[in-house]
Amino acid sequence: MKDLLVMILKQIVNYPDEIEVEEQVDENDPTFVKFLINANNEDRGIIIGKKGHTIAALRDVLSIKAVRENKKVRLEIVD
Repeated sequence: MKDLLVMILKQIVNYPDEIEVEEQVDENDPTFVKFLINANNEDRGIIIGKKGHTIAALRDVLSIKAVRENKKVRLEIVD
């Protein structure tokens, strides 16, 4: 899932080399995965998108992938 997220993010931002995604697995529930996105300040607006449509679409794609892998996923942008 992380590779898919990184691939998509690098295609939509202006500074793809500055994209970092950290994957955190919950110790109490190993089926729960949180992805923390760290990007250039200019790219954060692109990732969120107008009215949050882009980040919502990314969450939808990850949710579909997570269901196939019997996992739960959360996506956050780090300041």
